[in-house]
Amino acid sequence: MSKNPNSHEKDVEDQIPISMNQKKEKNNLENTLALGLCLGVAFGIIFNQLALGISLGLCLSVSLGSLKQKNKK
Repeated sequence: MSKNPNSHEKDVEDQIPISMNQKKEKNNLENTLALGLCLGVAFGIIFNQLALGISLGLCLSVSLGSLKQKNKK
């Protein structure tokens, strides 16, 4: 029962982290979400509608984040 020497290489490839470009794209999306949440809370407090402000801020940040990713490709 000898193991295939290439089987170890396959296991190592599964553990390799995602590429730097994918990390940067994920980081951009995280930044837009954080910014949208902050702005949503601020506008929610100003207009005395905190739940509405948070939800609108997050929706806008997700849409902006996805537009940035589409433009990069």
